[in-house]
Amino acid sequence: MSPKSNDGLSRLFKGPSNETLIKIAQQTSHYAESYAMSLAAELKIPAGTRRERINMGPIKKPDAADRKTISQYDGDRRKLDDMCRLQLLTNGPKEMERILRIFGSSGMVSNNFHKNMFSRSGYQHLEAPRDYISKAKRWGWMGVQLKVKTPLNKGKTGKFEVQIFDQGMKDAYDKTHGLYEEIRTSLETWEASNKELHKVLTAQEFKVAQEILRTHRDAAEKCGLINLCTSPFPELNDPQPLIVEENILPLEPFNKPENQITNKPDPI
Repeated sequence: MSPKSNDGLSRLFKGPSNETLIKIAQQTSHYAESYAMSLAAELKIPAGTRRERINMGPIKKPDAADRKTISQYDGDRRKLDDMCRLQLLTNGPKEMERILRIFGSSGMVSNNFHKNMFSRSGYQHLEAPRDYISKAKRWGWMGVQLKVKTPLNKGKTGKFEVQIFDQGMKDAYDKTHGLYEEIRTSLETWEASNKELHKVLTAQEFKVAQEILRTHRDAAEKCGLINLCTSPFPELNDPQPLIVEENILPLEPFNKPENQITNKPDPI
């Protein structure tokens, strides 16, 4: 149920309305795509194929935004940073190694890409980039996650999320997102407990979890990412993380829009 239709529920939230967040996210989309195009150029992806490597996601729906705001941010909508989100697909280990150099701790200090993006357009990182290549996420997702902010018109600020992963992993992620949704509730129960996984999941759910990990590992081996891991790939019987990971799997699957945003949006 939308909080707009329920005054009691709406009082759970702080910050701007969903309508305002959606409007800001729509304006931010142009700047997010521009950032990704610049990053693709930094990777030396041929100009004619850069746009093919970028998948602009749909603006997060109000119900999904509300669920995340309540579960992760104590109802504070000002903390939402992925109303606008996109994917940048790399091709092979060499491009991913370049990403790790750009967004590693030393690269964040010394690489001219970040300095140029700030001086030219004011892009800044909301937090340190998250490297899930060196150490895959609990359920085997491998990629790099960025949270970026950019100045908009009239003194406003837009925020967006970029997920960077090998295009050889995309089919696996699209498949396992659906599998994860099947057992999400049980996995969240397990993450909040001190029990072993097989004591929380049913036998069928345990098989689904096995399939998620196996699918990710097989894809990572096929596209060469497994060789970039500096920590062991997750195993099903590993203990739950001490800190529950945000977004265990990538963005929900989405297709490239027929018409990518290429023109600067109207001011809010």
